[in-house]
Amino acid sequence: MRLLSIFIVFLFCSCLPLFAGDQTVIYEDTVWNGEVSLSEDVLVLPGATLTIQAGTNVVVSPSESTQTQPEFLSPLTEITVRGNLVVNGSESSPVMITMPGADNNTEWAGIYIDGGSLQLSHTTISGADVAVTVINGTAEISESALTGNRHGLIVMQPEAVVSAKNSKFIENKYGIILLNGAKVAQQDCTIRDNEKQDVHEWDTASHIPTEKVYTATEKDDDSAYNSESLLSTVIWKDKVVVNGIVRVPAKSRLIIMPGTVVEFTKSDTNNDGIGENGLLVMGMLIAKGTEEQPIIFRSAEKNPQRGDWDAINIYTSDGFQNLIEYCQIEHAYRAIHLHYSNVVINNSILRNNYRALQFQESLVSVSGNDIYDNKSAMRARDSELLFTDNRIYNNYLGPYIFRITGKVTNNSVIGNALDGLRIREGALAVEGNYLAGNKYGLAVAYAMFGNFTGNVMNDNVESGIALKGTDRVDVAGNFVQSNGGNGISLLNSKATIKGNHISDNIERGIGINSFNGLITENNLLNNKLYAIGLESADDVSAPGNWYGNADLDKVIFDKKDDPSKGSLDYKPVRKGPVPYTWPLAAIDDDTTWEGEFIVPQRLDVNVGSTLRIAPGSVIKFGKKSSLWAFGNFDALGTPERRIKFSALEKTDNKTYWDQLTTERASARFFNCDFENAFMAVHVHFSDVEVRGCTFRNNDSGVRFRGGPVEISNSLFEKNVYGMVSYLARGDIRDNIFTNNDIGILIRAERNGGMKIEHNNIFDNHQHNLRMGDFNPEQDVTAKNNWWGTGDPAENIFDERDEPGIGMAFYEPYAVNAFSIEVKSEK
Repeated sequence: MRLLSIFIVFLFCSCLPLFAGDQTVIYEDTVWNGEVSLSEDVLVLPGATLTIQAGTNVVVSPSESTQTQPEFLSPLTEITVRGNLVVNGSESSPVMITMPGADNNTEWAGIYIDGGSLQLSHTTISGADVAVTVINGTAEISESALTGNRHGLIVMQPEAVVSAKNSKFIENKYGIILLNGAKVAQQDCTIRDNEKQDVHEWDTASHIPTEKVYTATEKDDDSAYNSESLLSTVIWKDKVVVNGIVRVPAKSRLIIMPGTVVEFTKSDTNNDGIGENGLLVMGMLIAKGTEEQPIIFRSAEKNPQRGDWDAINIYTSDGFQNLIEYCQIEHAYRAIHLHYSNVVINNSILRNNYRALQFQESLVSVSGNDIYDNKSAMRARDSELLFTDNRIYNNYLGPYIFRITGKVTNNSVIGNALDGLRIREGALAVEGNYLAGNKYGLAVAYAMFGNFTGNVMNDNVESGIALKGTDRVDVAGNFVQSNGGNGISLLNSKATIKGNHISDNIERGIGINSFNGLITENNLLNNKLYAIGLESADDVSAPGNWYGNADLDKVIFDKKDDPSKGSLDYKPVRKGPVPYTWPLAAIDDDTTWEGEFIVPQRLDVNVGSTLRIAPGSVIKFGKKSSLWAFGNFDALGTPERRIKFSALEKTDNKTYWDQLTTERASARFFNCDFENAFMAVHVHFSDVEVRGCTFRNNDSGVRFRGGPVEISNSLFEKNVYGMVSYLARGDIRDNIFTNNDIGILIRAERNGGMKIEHNNIFDNHQHNLRMGDFNPEQDVTAKNNWWGTGDPAENIFDERDEPGIGMAFYEPYAVNAFSIEVKSEK
């Protein structure tokens, strides 16, 4: 056991090549006491115990590194515990772990329990982003105070075992955050006076998609390599076992054939838990698998773990383009590690590594990949990047991008425990991304330029978007909803915030702590605390925003509420919604639309999600666009505030937009108005209720197969077909079908599934009701309807007109019109 006392200076041995910079690894039992100055990251490895003795004063110095190694979890100073941390304060000699002068701009990360254990007694922790974060493992907190931090305690998963006894979680931003059903066994604890919330519970796991996996075809050993260099062109195929560091010199090429399995044995000469075998490419690497025959890079160990081998390292290989395609890379320290190189990474899976991807001074294209179950998804700096169509989920850390130029587009960043997408400096276009279920959605610090447009930030634990120290950035056309903190947080920033839809966030729509810029033409609706909350003394310009029907005195917080704050210049106030164009091709989370929304292309509401349309909303479809609900759909207007589904432009075209389809889902349409669609409501094997709606100037008002479908108190007029059914179950009553070419078309009927009664079906141009050509001599019951004046049979086309298509039994029928009131759009 080593004893470190009075003042510690950690030395870094040259025999530890994987740990560069200001970081210290504790391999064996270690004791701190006295005065400890902590200015570097500390990692306690499995099997080791760090003991902090009673009376110790640990003073943390601020540090924000841009070169954090994969085994650490934050760019800030941290203590990460994979072994044991015992903090043995006493009532008379407590332990203090503090950062003097900590604020929003300077703080330390805190203590991370990552599979290890913590015993914390008679200790005060302050000045941290999170005093204690339990990712997994155990923590016992007794007689301690977690105070003056951004977060007191975060527990990330229910498997973590955490207890707190006679402890205080006070005067933090958040006292305790519990994720995904995590619990803390509390006894006689004080949890109060935290600025935002004392206890904040949130679910992020439900966002995580089904994992994509490539499966290897198991093969016998083909060849083995020790530490050696490959000269000229070498081809790997079948199975390759690497027992050292294989080098590809500058003029050599390594080509790996589809279906190859490359396994790395573990060599850990310095006992730091990280394997050292791997690839070092300074020539060219072509690893081009196929979807049917992917290439697999993995550990050769019987019980494989992340960090069993080092990396695919590609250095100074920029004279040509290296290719990694349809590969699965797992169990590495860094799956792919690049310096001064040109690399394309397509359609690959990077999973269960310490870090999936790391690069600097490189030209990199990353497209169509799944990056999941890593401690860190990506860390990039000083490079040119095209990052598109990737799924990044269930990592501890999402991508961290530093001084990068290029584009980040059409990615899904979902359910990452700490950060979603973090950007520092650089000039990036960040467009069309989906960020949900992360601790933060998008965090941007010190960027001097950048466009952040058309992204969806939904249901993140804290802010959807956070800007810190930015200048001349545009935040436009983003959908920011249902985040656990502010929708947008602004700290010492200059930006233009325009055209965003910011709604239903737990705290503020926009929270401001020093801002110089313009906030205009945004929709700010139903945010729980304030639409805009101004927490600094600066005046802010925010004209022309829409607040719905809110009382502005209640939803705007500024100088009128607290004389120490600045004034928010919010006039003039927009009288109606800012039209919002939905930026993505899918909706993957419960979502509410309120105001005016534009659907420019096909939009899918995916299984497990619900799209809700608020009363009074207008949904406009671009030409030939459509909405497909594989999840649930609720459009619940009221008679006074109806919902309208229409064409993007004024038109008489009956097929301007395509359809709103429910596919094996559930949907409700109440008090809605539909026009200009090929198929306004198209039902496939779904449980659908239509009530109080109007269908005008469509090719088809409602088409359905399967069901069950209930249609009531609705008006169908000026359509080609009012309603079309095919092998369906439906209850159609109290509706009006008039002035259509055909009121009701029964394309095919089976086993009496349709019930059509108590409707007014009259004055349709060709037929009030027509049996279709696909009817295999099946009949339909349409009794007790009013068919207008004259003989009903004259406007019913059935077996009497064309043998074999079935009868429409319309008798008895009403001799007078039913009193049916449909309140349509004025």
